Amino acid sequence: MNLYESQFEESLDASEAYPPRKTVLIASTPRCGSHMLGHAMTATGRLGMPFEYANPANMSEWMRRLDTATPEMTLARLIEKRTTPNGVFAIKAHFEHGVVFGEMAHLINALPGELTVVHLRRADVLRQAVSFAVAKQTGVWIRGQEPDGQTPRYDRDLVAHCLNEVAVQNALWT
Repeated sequence: MNLYESQFEESLDASEAYPPRKTVLIASTPRCGSHMLGHAMTATGRLGMPFEYANPANMSEWMRRLDTATPEMTLARLIEKRTTPNGVFAIKAHFEHGVVFGEMAHLINALPGELTVVHLRRADVLRQAVSFAVAKQTGVWIRGQEPDGQTPRYDRDLVAHCLNEVAVQNALWT
């Protein structure tokens, strides 16, 4: 998986550690529009900086960059670095990302302050599944990433698998 390198930019870090009063968890599924929502929230400067910190590949890179030994230690450091001055920490996660913490309940329990969960769902799940299948084939999940996979082709079984995965994750979030 290509990492979304911009999430690691030090320019996104808070100038000081602000005490977290509230956490916004964007409960998402692949290709639902959560990245766009996260950027809009970040741009306000008041709604946290919701990136996929718990995505296994991202968590590994954060652990390396922050020189931490566990996902829990890494999350604590991210909360220090990425809480906005008004006390909001934000994270976006697909249900499957809970595996980094053993299960999603452990991630949720590690989040500070008052928790608001925004379950983001895409209205047209078939189009979402097709987009998901293309991303799986090309390795391009976000605009600006270089392809690392094959040229996308229609694969009925892959689209069906992606449709099922989206449905299951939406049901788990519900």
